[in-house]
Amino acid sequence: MSEWTSSKADNLYADNEHSINEGITVQVSARKYLRGDVLGQVTMSVPTTGTAGSNTGDGSMTAVGGRQQTMVGTYIFTCVEKITNGGRFAVTDPSGDSLADAMVGTAYKTRYIDALINHGTVTFEVDDSFTVDVAVGSKEYKLCDSSASDGSQVAKRVLQDDNVDATTEAQRVIADMKGCYNEQYLQFGGSDTIETHREDMHKRGLYTKEVVK
Repeated sequence: MSEWTSSKADNLYADNEHSINEGITVQVSARKYLRGDVLGQVTMSVPTTGTAGSNTGDGSMTAVGGRQQTMVGTYIFTCVEKITNGGRFAVTDPSGDSLADAMVGTAYKTRYIDALINHGTVTFEVDDSFTVDVAVGSKEYKLCDSSASDGSQVAKRVLQDDNVDATTEAQRVIADMKGCYNEQYLQFGGSDTIETHREDMHKRGLYTKEVVK
């Protein structure tokens, strides 16, 4: 990790602020990584479906996704109320803390985990369950995209290097963990813009300003 001032003749940095950077690894990508890319880290691997226990009910769990506060470990959904063609499930996180209950047939969306419990032809009984096992990710970085569910939806670094070709294998690059940037010169994944990430970036010391003309 080092402190560095950009000597590159571009407008990425605002007010000639110093940045604190480090070497990181960016994930394989069909698109070249560009200077000013805002990167998120692949901290976890989240399955898209839940694993059923020895259930009486034959429904399934789909639409599983990680969110900003998803933890590595096992989430447990346990039926605590039998409802014909439905049911209410208590939810605990990997540390054993209780989360909001989940209802069968209603999308479960929290800042911790997303899921959808679908009823089948047989109604769930009390103590039927699903588990979601969230594993540690590769720890590599990729373009930050708020629609991701692997941890990379959180903006953590700004790339210094330019035209990084990682089409066939991961690459080592230099990226900032702290700094101050002109917003127009930052790039995000998906349909994200600076509006999507500005507040969260500022909390992490990645400050942004409107472009200095």
